Amino acid sequence: MQAVLLETINGNITPTLSAMDRPELRPGHVRAAVRAAWINRADLLIRAAHPLLNNIAVIGAGGAEYMRADPSYPARQRTALESLLRAGKLIVAEPPVYPMERAADALRALDSRVASGKIVITLA
Repeated sequence: MQAVLLETINGNITPTLSAMDRPELRPGHVRAAVRAAWINRADLLIRAAHPLLNNIAVIGAGGAEYMRADPSYPARQRTALESLLRAGKLIVAEPPVYPMERAADALRALDSRVASGKIVITLA
């Protein structure tokens, strides 16, 4: 089984991983209870998280450096993702939607990691 996770990154893991010097590792965000502990090498982070990572490629952060090394990478990735979307093999999770009256619940969901990535708060 192959899976693709598209998610934005917030928190301390971003500056740590974006400073790596091996673009071929393509580090990124893994949705798991892993604390980065200011590790500045992808291989150390992957070893620290190994029980949670079974044949998973960590992709995402540090993409700018990888794109400088391989300028055709974004177009190839976009084409591959579009193919997966059209074939129904990539499922994009819809963000949870909260009315303005439940904005506090929405923020609690983010804080407790019940919601990952983005949430939507409707104003009407």
